[in-house]
Amino acid sequence: MLGIRPRLDNWDDLLRLIFIDIKNCIIVFDEFQNFLQIDPEFYSKLQKYWDEYHLTSQIFLITIGSYVGIMKKIFTDKKEPLFGRADFLFNLKPFNFFETNRFIDRSVEETCEIYAISGGVPKYLLYTTLYFEKTIELIDKLFIDEPAPLMEEGKNILIMEFGSAHKGYFSILEAVAQGKTVQHEIVTHTGLNKDTVGKYLYELVHAYGILKRNYPVTAKKKSPRQSRYIISDNFYRFWFSFIYKNQSILISNPDAFKAIITRDINTYYGFVFENIAREFLIELNKQQNRLPFSFLHIDKWWHREEEIDLIAFDEGNNILFCEVKWKNLSMQESIHILDKLNGKTKSVSWKNSRRVEHFAIIAKNIKGKSEIQKKGYLAFDLDDFKEICEK
Repeated sequence: MLGIRPRLDNWDDLLRLIFIDIKNCIIVFDEFQNFLQIDPEFYSKLQKYWDEYHLTSQIFLITIGSYVGIMKKIFTDKKEPLFGRADFLFNLKPFNFFETNRFIDRSVEETCEIYAISGGVPKYLLYTTLYFEKTIELIDKLFIDEPAPLMEEGKNILIMEFGSAHKGYFSILEAVAQGKTVQHEIVTHTGLNKDTVGKYLYELVHAYGILKRNYPVTAKKKSPRQSRYIISDNFYRFWFSFIYKNQSILISNPDAFKAIITRDINTYYGFVFENIAREFLIELNKQQNRLPFSFLHIDKWWHREEEIDLIAFDEGNNILFCEVKWKNLSMQESIHILDKLNGKTKSVSWKNSRRVEHFAIIAKNIKGKSEIQKKGYLAFDLDDFKEICEK
């Protein structure tokens, strides 16, 4: 305790207390961006006291905010009073897949599904610990049936982030969620002009961190023509894929909305499972002798109509091609997928004359894994994920 009971009539009283009177103390402002609504002049007053007293004061000042774009603007926009005043800027990221599994203590398959709808955000994961239903019923609890705590979550957060321009940003995010991943497709889908889409895409990637701009993993030069946009956060990806897109159906006919979820959710899980498989291979890469070589790069690859879910390679001549399926596969199905993958690799331009090729398949469950491995392939399923989760 400070041992004082100060009278605070205005911001100057508070700031004098913090910077002059208090000694050897950590001061935390939570939801720091809310001063924009309470009194934007507070930032200018804080700048004045910071500039005058921060070298002699005996406090450690921490500001925390839920809105990435606004917090970045407060401290990195040259027009803002607090520009350049932050000694350290941290962007706290959601849990990855394996951290999510440890947090919620569910089966690996259920963790994949919950991770696909929550994005590994601890607040959302806590909701999942209140209910023990299977994931499809969990979606009902969180997004559909009253009180549905997450139904409006995406809209509420992003309106706060984007302000009066939110409809344009929402249109772009919905387009990307529906598979419109290149700029000209987004322009056509949204009806927005090209310059506006370009500006919003740049901000969604660099200011808000909601979109990610990807390039084929083997590309030597990052040409804009090769790039694709994806929603980097699973919660927003799910919300725009299902909730925002179908809000009128959700309100007028919840049963019809539930039928849409049931019909399309496995396709959605399959998309997210590619990213989970990438995390899995990265974890294996940290262990000795779990993979044929230690890779330095891993990501998706595409060229025209051809796609490969994951390609990993080192600085030498080793390259790994991997297909990912959110399915239970027989040995015959797995071999067929791997043979087809082998054919697609001819289109991958990377050290073609001297590379050493390796092939892998990752699925929910694979029958005959040992036999597949005897044929020189790598085969992993959720049992292998479980091994890492239990460490």
